[in-house]
Amino acid sequence: MNSVPSANGETLVSSRRQQQLDSASRASGTSQTADVANSREVRNVVVQNHAGLHARASLALLNVAKTFRSRIMLKRGREVALATDMLQLLCLGAPEGTELTLEADGVDAYEAVIAVEELFNKKFYEDDMEFARPS
Repeated sequence: MNSVPSANGETLVSSRRQQQLDSASRASGTSQTADVANSREVRNVVVQNHAGLHARASLALLNVAKTFRSRIMLKRGREVALATDMLQLLCLGAPEGTELTLEADGVDAYEAVIAVEELFNKKFYEDDMEFARPS
């Protein structure tokens, strides 16, 4: 594969090789990307836990996000929050039932999105906690 080292040490695929991959993708109907360092994943997630995206849930999200190299963001309308910034997450003001757009950019974007999506689907594991729902 023809590649050129970039200033930050990553290997970039030559434009000719990228054109070949793009042509092959169009012909086969599949998506192939030569530069996985710039992969991007986007999904929609719904806040399913009773208390919404509150402090405890935001902290759980932040802790998961910190384990990945990718930049993970949540969007609600025009509001954008980095998943590694507690204040930004809280400022989204996302109660139960809110649909958010989850985006990850980076080398492990797919894995990051899967992990965060699981956290939302499992309701931040709050169903397992006594204090998750007010009595």
